[in-house]
Amino acid sequence: MNPELQRNVWLELNPTRLAVMPLVIGLIIMVASLGGGMRSVMEAAQMLFVVIAVVWGAFKAARTVTDEVRDRTWDSQRMSGLSPWAMTFGKLFGATIYCWYGGLIALAIYAATRMMAPAETNVTAPLWLDLLRLVLGAAFAQAVALSASLAGARRRRGQARADSFLFFAAGMAAYIGAESLHGANSVLNSMSETFAGEVMRVTWWGAPVDAAVFGVASLAFFTLLAALAAWRLMRVELQSAAQPVAYAVLAAAAILWFAGFQQDGPDRALAALVVCIGLTWATVWIEPKDVVAWRALAQGAPGAGALVPATLTALAITWTTAIAGAVLVATQGPSNELASALAAPAFAAFVTRDVLVFAFFHLGDRQKRGDFAAVLTIVLLYGFAPALLSGVTGSTLVKAAFYTDAADGFTANTVSLVSALIQAAAFGAMAYARFRARAEGLRLQPAAS
Repeated sequence: MNPELQRNVWLELNPTRLAVMPLVIGLIIMVASLGGGMRSVMEAAQMLFVVIAVVWGAFKAARTVTDEVRDRTWDSQRMSGLSPWAMTFGKLFGATIYCWYGGLIALAIYAATRMMAPAETNVTAPLWLDLLRLVLGAAFAQAVALSASLAGARRRRGQARADSFLFFAAGMAAYIGAESLHGANSVLNSMSETFAGEVMRVTWWGAPVDAAVFGVASLAFFTLLAALAAWRLMRVELQSAAQPVAYAVLAAAAILWFAGFQQDGPDRALAALVVCIGLTWATVWIEPKDVVAWRALAQGAPGAGALVPATLTALAITWTTAIAGAVLVATQGPSNELASALAAPAFAAFVTRDVLVFAFFHLGDRQKRGDFAAVLTIVLLYGFAPALLSGVTGSTLVKAAFYTDAADGFTANTVSLVSALIQAAAFGAMAYARFRARAEGLRLQPAAS
């Protein structure tokens, strides 16, 4: 048995707790049955599942790493010899196993109630689909909370209780987003049945799919992505070798899902580029900026390939997507989303500048404040500078020098691309100068050859 899972099972499941959970659930269900029959019982059981498996489960998943960091046992666990997958699985399902125990009891009551009185429940979705949605929603919230907790550990955060709350909030935000999508689908389905006499369908990559089935399948897909993201973050925490291919596969999967809703090549390229930009920003924010690792990588030290920043992989994917978008616009013609072939490369160039802004500030003397300074600088470049200069000069092209509008024409996109490349080169040169100065100032030993 997985040692981490076994340890958590011993901690979470003892005879007293195993006996208390069904008693408490039974009392709540008994009280609910006094108020309104089967429908009240069904709603109470569903609410209990959400409270126990989703809310409590996400809270436990968010704290599974932060508690170890705060108790100063996380470093010893990292040296335990467990594989990243074993540690991820043990943390994700071991720490939340008591929540799943109670949640599945509530889910069984919910299923039994619906089967005994289907007419009274007034629920149109099939039972199996509804149960799958509930289980996947809980797993999704827990996986996102664990991923956020691991991302915080990478940045050496998690010792404060406020950090645990932020990681828990990330899991809950993911769950609320998934539920809002399901709610929208349910409304559309009911309207379709009332006015069109057929089930609402979603067009994805040109194929019509039942909206309810597509929503649950999408939730399963993103739950898997969240679990894989937690596994990848765990690999880095356990100091396993970096796997750029794994990051690229995760990004490609997200790109395929979002791009499938668009109708043509250029629009799909823009959707893919938006996903890549979001991933690049998230990666550069989460990833620790270690000048020692950067120096070893720059000098080609043995084993330095394991230190390849995920941000470089994210940037490579962003540029690949941008070039593909430029080719599609050049061959298929502009669309409502991309007015010229230079718009997508201009987006990629500005993202490259943003990454180099982060690098520049993290190579300064006050590295701990690098994120704040970088974000402030980027906000000024995107917002304050174009508003000020366009007001002074009265030229609309000034704005194009600081951000790209995909709907603008060739001239504006040319200005955006050239300006972004110049800014990226400037911040890159300043970051490199700081890198050299800091390496010499700290008197780092040359990497082994």
